[in-house]
Amino acid sequence: MTDSEQLNVATIIPAPPNDGSSAHLANGSRVMLSDGSELSGVVSVTLRAEAGGIWTAHIEVRPQV
Repeated sequence: MTDSEQLNVATIIPAPPNDGSSAHLANGSRVMLSDGSELSGVVSVTLRAEAGGIWTAHIEVRPQV
């Protein structure tokens, strides 16, 4: 991938809520890339921010071969 093809923004879309009586589960959440495609093979997403800073996402992916 060249610099002109680099994707800089990802959108984390949570899974639909269950029945409302339990915690909102992460399973089923989606990661959408800035080109509109969905990132597949995602096994974990960690969001982090420090006071005065910006949010960062660490996305772990297991590619299918």
